[in-house]
Amino acid sequence: MALASVSCKTVSRGAGRSATAAAAYRTGERITDMRTGEVHDYRRRSGVDHVSMHLPMGAPTMTTGQLWNKVEASETRKNSTVARELVVALPHELNLEQRRELAERIADQLVERYHVAVQVAVHLPDSEGDQRNHHAHIMFSTRQMDANGNFGGKTRQLDDLKTGPQEVLWMRGMVEIEANFGLERAGSAERIDMRSLADQRAAALDVGDVDRAAELDRPATLHEGPRVTQIKREAARYGRMPLGALDRAAANDHRHQLGRDRAELRQVSAQILDFEKARVLRDVRAKEEVPLTGSAKLRARIAQLGGGVETSREVPVDAFGIREWMAARTDDRPQRLSGKPSVAPVVTSPKIEPAPQPKPELAPLVQPVERQPNAAEVELKALKAGLVPVARLVAANPKVIETKAELARLEAEVAKAKDWVFEIPEKVAEWRAEHPWLAGLHDKGLKKSPELRYFEKSLAKVQFTLSNAGSWLDDLKRKVSSAESRALDNIYMERRLIASRIEVLEVAVRREMAPDDVAGGTLQGAPEKRRRAPLRLSEGPVRHSSERDEPGMGMD
Repeated sequence: MALASVSCKTVSRGAGRSATAAAAYRTGERITDMRTGEVHDYRRRSGVDHVSMHLPMGAPTMTTGQLWNKVEASETRKNSTVARELVVALPHELNLEQRRELAERIADQLVERYHVAVQVAVHLPDSEGDQRNHHAHIMFSTRQMDANGNFGGKTRQLDDLKTGPQEVLWMRGMVEIEANFGLERAGSAERIDMRSLADQRAAALDVGDVDRAAELDRPATLHEGPRVTQIKREAARYGRMPLGALDRAAANDHRHQLGRDRAELRQVSAQILDFEKARVLRDVRAKEEVPLTGSAKLRARIAQLGGGVETSREVPVDAFGIREWMAARTDDRPQRLSGKPSVAPVVTSPKIEPAPQPKPELAPLVQPVERQPNAAEVELKALKAGLVPVARLVAANPKVIETKAELARLEAEVAKAKDWVFEIPEKVAEWRAEHPWLAGLHDKGLKKSPELRYFEKSLAKVQFTLSNAGSWLDDLKRKVSSAESRALDNIYMERRLIASRIEVLEVAVRREMAPDDVAGGTLQGAPEKRRRAPLRLSEGPVRHSSERDEPGMGMD
């Protein structure tokens, strides 16, 4: 499974931090704090892959320094929370461009929901850390921005004790949807899941996936923090034992060892269960064996008298001298009754090799009956057959089609403008060569030429289009991404009921086709009653590798 981590933090003056310093460090730029006069210059730092700014519709463009100085100027208290930060782990299964697009889509969702100013900084993995640690620092203001670029009221829904946790859950769910959508568009089979390990395990047990539940039966990891990571890297760099308090690291090592011990115990338990199953199967087979009675006992006795020769049903009983021996026993019966010893005749049993005969093919006693699918299987098959790939549904959304068509028209106009910017001067030169006298009158202002005036207006329009093409294309691309995100949200909301129904039907089909212990609703080693996994995302422990923070607080 791809790495899943979302962490929401705050930048507060009460902790001695500032939005300008945090933004300069994350974007790798030089910012002068107009409030304090400090200069934060991090242009020499490495690891910053991509930086972008996202503002509400109509707001004027501004630089990183202008935005965060404006944020600082909007706060007057000495302990104000000046900014928030969403640290998101980007799936390493995506390429460079796909990770940038994912981070920008998440930023657009924040702008659309809270009407705040957002800046994205995509960071590459540190050379000494986990090379899968692609992540994005998404900083956004604590106040809403209007169309004129001015800050207004605070986003109180994030500060409230009741609505704040719900908004964090929404952020985690939004990141999960956007990341899975990006993985699906990239053709990757990996998906992320923001639920806790306990909720994922309960959901796996509900659908009967015991292997997946055993895999998820492990302790959650702890975030070490920048200080512990810095101590470990310094120790590894200088080849010595770590110095400092590594309580969280020791706790992680203990948890990892506990996970390994649990895995080993599960393997031993599986072997014991296999032995128990084999013993029970042997006992059942022994009970099912039919004891020898009647003619079967006689055939066994004949085989013993014949020197261990196996006989078939076709060999006559008299071939072994059984009748003569029985007659002799009958003749000396009076002597045996009188107590006198009698001499039993010596009977030699000739060993007759039975002729090999072909074994007849016996017809089965019970003809196999073809199993007919029940109503649950029919409904499950129909529901799965009716599911259309999400990417196809998103592409068929009318709003997505409209915005993509608008983007295609603008791209075509820009392509034509790029051609015309070279063709118009050539046509002007050709016309001037053919009409030098009219061109001279036009240049002197005596008589304006309609052809030259048309060429001049056309060239001015082309130059205006090319000068604004970048911002227009960026706006339309954001509209396309926003339309795709809204369509994706609607699709997932519509499919939530279908997915829950499919899950219920799969459990019913498994209970119908599984052995008695599963059909009865119990699994070995699991409680009989389990709560179902909630449909909404639950807030679990955030697991994320150490990320960069302010200088002096550690390395990521």
